[in-house]
Amino acid sequence: LLAEGTLCSDSPIDGLTALSNGTVLIFKGELLWSVDPVSHSVGGPQRISHTLGVSSPIDTVFTRCNCHAHTYIIKGDQFWRLDGNMVMEPGYPRPLTSEFPGLTGSIRAALAVPASRSSPESVYFFKSGKRIPTVGP
Repeated sequence: LLAEGTLCSDSPIDGLTALSNGTVLIFKGELLWSVDPVSHSVGGPQRISHTLGVSSPIDTVFTRCNCHAHTYIIKGDQFWRLDGNMVMEPGYPRPLTSEFPGLTGSIRAALAVPASRSSPESVYFFKSGKRIPTVGP
């Protein structure tokens, strides 16, 4: 797999997310890497399609800390949702608009911001250089 791509190559990263256990997942092309939260060591590359069941490359990924630690993978106008153990939930992919009404097109990045005492959890989507604020359910 290293011959097909390395984490430090010049190609851009498609997405990265921090899971509730602190592990960071980095998505790049057809591969993903995990970074251990304690040792900061990077695990060897794994194929996204084999490991998570989502065809690659993806558009972006994010994890919602206040939503049962679900991780969302976006590709085109569809999304996949994985549980806190990174297992695909049944019934996916689904259209983006089924969970995020009005959200369409190619999403370049997403940022989940945890709830605070003064504001609910929010997810910010970035599309063609613009930020599209969306508060998740």
